[in-house]
Amino acid sequence: MNDHYIDLLSDCIKGTNQDDFKLHTLELWCSNNDEFGDRYSKRYDNGTYLKQSAVIDYELTVISKRELLRWCEYEGINTGLHYEARAFEDSIEALSLENEKLKANIPTRATNCY
Repeated sequence: MNDHYIDLLSDCIKGTNQDDFKLHTLELWCSNNDEFGDRYSKRYDNGTYLKQSAVIDYELTVISKRELLRWCEYEGINTGLHYEARAFEDSIEALSLENEKLKANIPTRATNCY
């Protein structure tokens, strides 16, 4: 991807652009520099509005296929890929409850130490 599209993609991740278009990334990482000048990545929660001066670490930032295709369509980029939304039979509440049950069954790190 050339620098022009990287800049446009970055703007759509950081916040709404002039057309009110915004990407909602699954996981967002930003680059920072510590007091010694070393570069590291700091994680931000999905949906966090970033300052325009923030530098996105593209190697660690994850954008869903749906979001990438939505952005490519917005930018008029023909990727040859298609996304078909999946219909869910369960309600959001039922899926949330199932998610909580699954989280409760994940062992903690302490129980895996020997």
